[in-house]
Amino acid sequence: MLSWIELDPQGAMLLRQAQSLSLLQAQLQAHTGLKLEVCNLRSQVLVLMASGAMAARLRQQLPSLLRFLRAQGWSVESISIKARPYREPPQSAGTQHRKTLPASGLEALSELRQASLPPALSASVKRLLARAARKTQTVVKPTG
Repeated sequence: MLSWIELDPQGAMLLRQAQSLSLLQAQLQAHTGLKLEVCNLRSQVLVLMASGAMAARLRQQLPSLLRFLRAQGWSVESISIKARPYREPPQSAGTQHRKTLPASGLEALSELRQASLPPALSASVKRLLARAARKTQTVVKPTG
């Protein structure tokens, strides 16, 4: 699947950008010790997302974050920090119907997992496969 993405110029560019953002996120999380998400890096503006309290803490650390990123070789002139919106907790499991992935999708994900992937992408594929395995074991149907 990765080789297919790499054949398309836009796909290859997207893959390179995802790998860069994944590396950047890992470096920032290791440096700050906070769980944050790197959303974008465009025109030397880095966009980060974190929970409300963490976003406030990151805003206080902006000068040191910029120095750290520049020392790591990233071309960043400013950082925009967004607070992650609060989400309502999901409904109880008895009221939701969970769909499962088709067999072809599971096979493609299994093949992708065998490929050499960046750590964050590999972990995401692993979680998808584990979640799909759980859903096929316990499919909850709506009551009523």
